[in-house]
Amino acid sequence: MRARPFLVLAVSAVLLTAAGPVPAPTDPGRPGDPIVHHGKHSDPAAGLALSGDVAERFRLPADMRLQHTSTYADGRTSSRYQQVQSGASVLGGQVTIIRSVAGAQLNVIGSRFGDVTPSNSVRISKADARRIVALKIGDRGRWHQELRLDPGSRSFFYEVRSARHGSAPVRWVDAASGEITRSLDLRRDGEGIGVKGDDKQVATTRAGKNLYLLRSPDGRQATYDDQNLRRDRGAVLMTDSNDKWNLPANWLSPDQRPGVDAHYYAGVVDRFYRDEFNRDSLDDAGVPLESHVHVDGELCNAYWDGSAASFGDGYSAKFAKQAGRTCRPIPGALDVVAHEFTHGITQYTSELFAGPESVSLNEGFQ
Repeated sequence: MRARPFLVLAVSAVLLTAAGPVPAPTDPGRPGDPIVHHGKHSDPAAGLALSGDVAERFRLPADMRLQHTSTYADGRTSSRYQQVQSGASVLGGQVTIIRSVAGAQLNVIGSRFGDVTPSNSVRISKADARRIVALKIGDRGRWHQELRLDPGSRSFFYEVRSARHGSAPVRWVDAASGEITRSLDLRRDGEGIGVKGDDKQVATTRAGKNLYLLRSPDGRQATYDDQNLRRDRGAVLMTDSNDKWNLPANWLSPDQRPGVDAHYYAGVVDRFYRDEFNRDSLDDAGVPLESHVHVDGELCNAYWDGSAASFGDGYSAKFAKQAGRTCRPIPGALDVVAHEFTHGITQYTSELFAGPESVSLNEGFQ
């Protein structure tokens, strides 16, 4: 299909940008010779952008570990590998190999670093790293810690993430000293207007007499009401007594209309990636698409926090007058809902490093 070549190019650009600028590949050698890229310490010459016979002769280095494999509708596969050193994932050390149905290597894209002998040692645990970060930013949210190796400084550090309402803070913690060396935020924002009063059929689940859940029977979509509070304090699965999701409440919680749109459009997004790219949800392994509506109060925005899409209710008449513009509940716009969930696709396929350039690419490719 016409969209697939663009997808391959987009993934190529994302992977290459995440690892730094890449010059021309090294000399491929004589026809038939296997190609193994060793590279120097933090040397971008380790970058790869191979195709054709050169890609077929590439041999995956022993320090690369398979992370994820996706299958396109035409049978081609895309496998992403992570460079690992002493049990730590090397930052920016990723290679993606696109293979034909017969298993031939069609494209090799990414980067691998050579001499990444660590300059420090691991003296604290993942739990220690989380406690250090929690003391600075609080303990709320869903946490993830991973040991990484920076090829620039050749130092071990823990990447500590916390997915929470309104933000997705990331901290780098030196694995030897426990010092926080970098602070980032993976929150992805988008804006839109919508909720047009149109009728929609939504997939729900009956949970008992006079109780229906805004969760699809297959569990692939679920929609929550954040009750105009922070998610970690107010999120509840949306319910109804007669499966007629039409309760109005001046757009604020418990108004069901934003939930209907978010839930319906999440299903549209899920089916689009299944039908057009043969992809099984965001991670290609069936992860549910989780939507949150009634986020905060006067929020004319939407964002992806690493695990779910969140949508604001727009502006009240009073606030709109103060702001000088109107904004209706965000889930009414399909393009906004699709944009936020596509951040999830990018997360699982490319795992972009959270820097200015890759964040710009992340927004641009949605």
